[in-house]
Amino acid sequence: MTTLPARAKRVLRSLQRGIPSGVVIGRRSAGVGPAEFIELDEIQQAQLDEISTTRGSILYRGASAWAALAPGTAGHFLQTQGANMDPIWAAASGGGGGLNSTLVYQSSTVGGLGSSTYVVSFNTTDHDTLNIFDGASSTTDFVIPAALDGERLIFWGAARGVGVANAQRWRMLIARTTGATLPGQPVFEADMGASSDPGAMVMTGPIIVSENDVFRLQIQCSDGSWSLNANNALFAAMQVS
Repeated sequence: MTTLPARAKRVLRSLQRGIPSGVVIGRRSAGVGPAEFIELDEIQQAQLDEISTTRGSILYRGASAWAALAPGTAGHFLQTQGANMDPIWAAASGGGGGLNSTLVYQSSTVGGLGSSTYVVSFNTTDHDTLNIFDGASSTTDFVIPAALDGERLIFWGAARGVGVANAQRWRMLIARTTGATLPGQPVFEADMGASSDPGAMVMTGPIIVSENDVFRLQIQCSDGSWSLNANNALFAAMQVS
């Protein structure tokens, strides 16, 4: 008959009396000695500390084992690189606090405008992280690139005219290449007195855009000769989540 060592007998007696929940029997102390109750949280903490003890680390599954991504540069975000790739920290793109957007304006005076619809031609880019405006030359078009296909954008336009005579109507809108107003878009429309300086602003709700869509800022005055002063027309777009 096999005789159990004394320490094994102590373990058996402990098992017979019952053990607390959330613990395992083992030995945390170095060397040989009596069995100890070790809490599961303590074991889990020790296992995580084997991977990293650096504050701010991110745990992820690597190619063959769990690993830790050390803290990155302040302001960077956690970016996936796709299937079978490790995550990385990446810098946020875009201006205006990380928002991808475009802002352009008409920096020169445009005079002698009559009753026909005027499509504002912009010649100065304040910034264009969306890459939908060619600031190298004057253009009327915001052209949606392939990178924004299926994304949601908000468009905003503002302008101030001078020399609107005979209490004519001044109207401004944001249009696609077809000239149709956008669904749900508030369109400014008002009658101005003689020699008044009308101003207007329009903004769309979020619009799902497609590659090669073209957006323009248009102004209509029912009669007379009027002008846009320098820096008095702006057009902007912003990407929304």
